[in-house]
Amino acid sequence: MKELQQARLDYTKFLEHRSNELLPGGVLILCIGCTNDNGSHGGIEITFQLLYKCAKLLPMTEEELLDFTFPVYYHNYEELIDYDLFKKFSLKLIKFELCEIRIDMLIRFQQGELTLDEFAKHGTQFVHSWSEPLLQEILEKNNHRSKEAVKTLLEQFWNIYEQEVKELANQFDIHGFITFLILKKDLL
Repeated sequence: MKELQQARLDYTKFLEHRSNELLPGGVLILCIGCTNDNGSHGGIEITFQLLYKCAKLLPMTEEELLDFTFPVYYHNYEELIDYDLFKKFSLKLIKFELCEIRIDMLIRFQQGELTLDEFAKHGTQFVHSWSEPLLQEILEKNNHRSKEAVKTLLEQFWNIYEQEVKELANQFDIHGFITFLILKKDLL
C-alpha cells in the first residue's frame, strides 16, 4: 500500500510540474511503464533477478548489495488515467493507449536466427547499457577499490551475467507494457 501511495504522490507531483511548465494549448506526451489488464509487467523481471544473482557472486559488501537495487513501480494503466487529477492541473486527455513492447531476440533464437552465444551477447548488451552505471558507482563509492579493481569486477560481472543468460535462454523473454498518454493544457 505504501508503494501505491508513493507512486500516486509522485505521479501527482509530476503532472503538477509539467502542467506549470506548459503554455495554454501545449501538449504533453507521456510514455510510462505499467502492467497490463492481468497485472503482468512482462518479462523484464528476469533481468532484475539475474542482476542481483550475479552481484551476489562478486566480492561485494552487504551494503553494496543493498545499494544495487532498481526501485521500479509498475502502475496499472487505470492509475494513469485519472480525469480528476487531469482536471486539477488543467489538462485534458486527448488519447491513451496500452502497448506491449517486445524485444524479438528470444523468438529469433528459438527460430535459429541467433546462436546461443549471439543471443546471450545481445541480451547482456541490452541490460549492460542501462544497468552498469549504477553498479560501477556502487563499486567505486567507498574508495576501497582501485579503478583497475572496479574494471576487473565489472568484466567478471558481465561474464557471469552472459553465462546466466545462456543457461536461462528460454526464460529470457524480455517484454513489457507501456501506457502512452497525450495530454493538452487547457486554453485558459
